[in-house]
Formats: sequence, structure tokens, C-alpha cells
Amino acid sequence: MALQDGAGSVTEERLGDRRAVRAWVVIAAVLAGAVAMVLLGAAMVPERQDDIWVEIVKSSVQVVVLAVAGGVVGAVLRDRDAAREEIRHRDQFMADFLDEIEAAYGSVKTARRLLRTYGFDTPTDVMVSTDQVLGLRTQMALLNDAELAFETHARKILAMPGPFGTRGADLVRELTAIHRYLNAVLSEWQSDPTVIIAGGTTVALSGWTAFHGFVGYDQDAIATFTDGVATHVLAVEVLAGATR
Repeated sequence: MALQDGAGSVTEERLGDRRAVRAWVVIAAVLAGAVAMVLLGAAMVPERQDDIWVEIVKSSVQVVVLAVAGGVVGAVLRDRDAAREEIRHRDQFMADFLDEIEAAYGSVKTARRLLRTYGFDTPTDVMVSTDQVLGLRTQMALLNDAELAFETHARKILAMPGPFGTRGADLVRELTAIHRYLNAVLSEWQSDPTVIIAGGTTVALSGWTAFHGFVGYDQDAIATFTDGVATHVLAVEVLAGATR
């Protein structure tokens, strides 16, 4: 995601300088042509030289006025086009940003749903299958990627706050809250990723309070997930949308 890099700005400045030079060359050529025509007329009709010099001044003034007017109109049009392009770039930047946030949130919800499907929402003494163990590890890896995505976005905004305007700090706060919540869930599993093995049970999950808050079906767990992720994602969407 990038609005415009330094090289692009330099290139636009150079193109603008070249256009200005060409415009003044054209103006000079027109003035020179007008003066040449008037001088030629003066040479051919010497008795009207005074009138001809008056015409030179009038013609020069008209050319200059037209050139300046044309330059002003051209500058206004270029500024308008540049403003439209800037808005288009900014809107595309924010759309891409929100798409990435939605993708990360989608990964979080997928991991949560599948962990529930594999039966990890409630600790039991029922024997765990190989498929369940594989499912746990796969979904925790997916959750880890999503957590890193939220953390990375927060760091990017800190490093490049410009496109986000005054809402950058609020966005960082919301993204950091999501990252910290998911990190707490992952930390319990990462503290001993082999505690759940094929042929064993899920009783060990009883001590994983953050994990239970993530996958549980009870009202407290649902509220914990909502406060830890969903509410902050909604806030990010509102803040990012308001900058467009």
C-alpha cells in the first residue's frame, strides 16, 4: 500500500518544469513572430511606422494576456486533475488497508470456528484423535498469522502516519488491542504446544483461560471475544472509512 513514493514526486516536478519551459518558448516564438510581421509591414509601408509601432504594442499585450490567461486556466485544470488523482490514490489505499484488515479478521473467525468444531471449546477427558491434534496446530498457526498481521498494520501506521491523518493514533490503539488479545490466546498454547497429543485428553485446557475465552460458547467467553476482537475491528473500519 503506497500513495506515492519520492521518485514519483521528483518525476512529476521535472515534468512540470519541462511543461513550463515549453510554454514560455511557445510564447516567445509567438511574440517574435508577431514583431517580425509588424516590422516587415513597417519596412514595406514606411509612412505608417508610427501606427505600426502602436500595433506592435497592442499585439504584444494581447499575446501576453492570452498566454497568461491560458497558463492560469491550464494550471487550474492541472491542479484539479492532480487533486482528483490524489483522492483516487487515497481511496484505493484505504480500500486495500480495509481489505487486509477484513482478511485478518476472517482468519481469526475461521480459526475460532474450526477449533470449536474440533471439540476444543470445552476441556474433557475424552481421548483426542490425531485429526484433532493436527486441527489444533493448523488453526493456531492460522491465528498466529492473523495476530502478526494486526501487529504489522499497527507498526506500519506508526511508521507512515500521513495517509491516516489525525486518526492514525486511534487506529494504532485499536489494532494493538487486537494484537495483544490474540497474543494472550497464543501464549497459552505456545507455553506448551505438545500438551495436547493424540491419545491424550483436553483436560489441560482447563487452565487456558484466554484460550477458553476465545473458543467458548458461554456468554462470558462470547463477551470476551467481542471485547477483544470484534469491537476493535469495527472501530478500525469506522476510523479508516472516515479518512476516505
